[in-house]
Amino acid sequence: VDAWRMDKARQKIEEGVDIVEGMQEELSAMQRRQERFAAARKQFENVAAPPAAQQAGAAPAPSAPEAQSYFTAGVSYYDAGQIEPSIPYFEYALNLDPNLWQARQYLGYAFYQLGRSAEALQQFERMLTFNPDPQMRQWVESLKAQVGSR
Repeated sequence: VDAWRMDKARQKIEEGVDIVEGMQEELSAMQRRQERFAAARKQFENVAAPPAAQQAGAAPAPSAPEAQSYFTAGVSYYDAGQIEPSIPYFEYALNLDPNLWQARQYLGYAFYQLGRSAEALQQFERMLTFNPDPQMRQWVESLKAQVGSR
């Protein structure tokens, strides 16, 4: 009976160790995401948040370098797992330079990540007019079929 209890206690301890190790891995991954986000924020401190009026669709004077800066800031947020905050940067970059198809593609990915498939599809279709990549077109067609079946 004592050996059986010792074996059960050892199993419980091992299960506890596994749980703690899993939590440590999750914490470490979360810290890495926070570090990437902090680095992205620091890198783009001088890139102001898109003005609210511009996010709503008011057309600013075109500026390709400024559009690229906002696009790059959006990519940094996106890559750091900050999907929702990346969207206004992509939208503002597109207001500055509607031909910046990469911003439209990332905006589509952001919408897709957030489960906003119809908006994602709209962005991907518009992106294809600037960059008619056959593989992307095939992926967009499969997304279109997926969205249509909902």
